[in-house]
Amino acid sequence: MNDDHQSVVKTFFNHEVNSYFKNFHSLKSGNHYRFQRRIELVKIAAKDFAYCHLLECSSGTGETTREILLQNTVNYADIVDISPKMLAHTQQLLTIERDNFHHNLAINFIEADIFTFLNQAQTQDQFYDLVLCLGLIAHTGKLKELLQLIYPCLQPKGHILLQSSLLDHWGFKLVRNLTTEKYIRQKGYAITDFYLQDIIDTAQNCGFTIVKQHRFGFYFPFGDNLWKWGNFYLEKSMEQIADKMGSDVILILEKNQ
Repeated sequence: MNDDHQSVVKTFFNHEVNSYFKNFHSLKSGNHYRFQRRIELVKIAAKDFAYCHLLECSSGTGETTREILLQNTVNYADIVDISPKMLAHTQQLLTIERDNFHHNLAINFIEADIFTFLNQAQTQDQFYDLVLCLGLIAHTGKLKELLQLIYPCLQPKGHILLQSSLLDHWGFKLVRNLTTEKYIRQKGYAITDFYLQDIIDTAQNCGFTIVKQHRFGFYFPFGDNLWKWGNFYLEKSMEQIADKMGSDVILILEKNQ
């Protein structure tokens, strides 16, 4: 990210920290259901990576990172976020759970733009088995550049868990078309959205194989605004449909040798 964009994004997430973590509460709304489903699918995807070195590219408030570390499959983790307040929240959350993690786990908390961090990691010969990129590319817009920087920092056959919302989904695309200008006025920058095939093509061109993909999120437009409780049960009842054509995807990318 350029310096101006980086500053705006940092400011936005510093302001959002006190509301963002509430997305992970077990409340009956469609939005909360999708966040819980995201954690569930990330845990399923990550459980096969035992005793690995982990890079978390954007920790947010740390709830997903915590669930990964509680599986006791990670023995080294670099936790990165551009927002000092988000990172502080993550550190506090993980410190509370410290005794429940792998007994040899070493954690480093790094306040940095992920592109700057990855450039430094290359010069310092840092290598990871698993990299988490959850919700990151929407705020950077630089998928190709990100994957190109991650690639040399991955061990042979290393993996990325990449999550994104998708313009393939009619409801998500409708909401984006109706709310983008307001978002830019309020937040100061535009979200970048992707079609699934564009993500797949970019990943393959950067030297990755798509091992698995998990779709989720029925995503009825403005459902929570109309009826949170009803939208929660709509998401829950339509989970099998969302598995095939959901508004979001988690992709497991494997580094080609």
